[in-house]
Amino acid sequence: ALVDRSLPAWFAIDERGFRDRQARSYLWPRHVEHCAETFGELVDTWVPILRPLRLARDGYLVGQAPPGRRHLSQFLDTLIGVHQGLGEAWRVLRGGPPVAGGYDLADVRSTDRERTTHDRAARVEALHWCWTGALRDGELTIPGYGMRPLPALREAFDLLAVTIEDRVIVDEQGGWSTTPVPEDVGGLLHRVAEEAPDRQIVVIGQQVENPDRLSGVLAELEGSLGDGVPLVGWFAEPAIDGYEALPGFRRQTGLWNRDRVPGPMLELLSEVAADNRPPDPVDFDSAMLLDRP
Repeated sequence: ALVDRSLPAWFAIDERGFRDRQARSYLWPRHVEHCAETFGELVDTWVPILRPLRLARDGYLVGQAPPGRRHLSQFLDTLIGVHQGLGEAWRVLRGGPPVAGGYDLADVRSTDRERTTHDRAARVEALHWCWTGALRDGELTIPGYGMRPLPALREAFDLLAVTIEDRVIVDEQGGWSTTPVPEDVGGLLHRVAEEAPDRQIVVIGQQVENPDRLSGVLAELEGSLGDGVPLVGWFAEPAIDGYEALPGFRRQTGLWNRDRVPGPMLELLSEVAADNRPPDPVDFDSAMLLDRP
């Protein structure tokens, strides 16, 4: 991943980040090209920008990440600019190791059945899924901002790399809150397969609280595979408690705890991996990741 959560100050503040045309169309592609030349031989799969919605929201709408602002128009400009930056990265990186879009998925619900609350929840849901139109039709539609043509993203990426976020709850004022991710992961994956077809899908991050919930998630994944969803991988996150800055050690969902002691979910995943391990040693290179069912 070239970008995960925050950007260098010289790019995000001095150069206005992805909101600035010069920064995203000149400085950003040069940075991507430099990374490709420097690290390309070590990379199995590129994820140019991880969780673009969280990047824009945390930095420019709720102020939880650098540059820590609360500005609606800057949030919208950044969200569009990040998607334009994804198109630039795809242009530079395509043809080498597989390139994956790293989108954040969430199941969005409203707190009540009032029309106003429902409409606000629909706008939040559209923010989470607007990228599918860009990949399918080359058009990005942002609620309250209209449609922007993004031909560079049409049919982009070798893989769809998605993260499964907490369920988002939208209240009557339009505020967001979250609850731990439900077990209906299959519904999200089916929707990805339907709205952005002809892509293999890998879940590159999902937090699960306990082995019981993990068993439910694994059952959902098995069901999705049985339905023909082109899922090629699933990864738990975080590996170790404390790697997420905001919850710190309050949320203990890692496969290891802060003292590097293995947790019960690691044991369950190890059993699943053992049951599905090929009989002979295999070098899982990037080509096999794309070819393996």
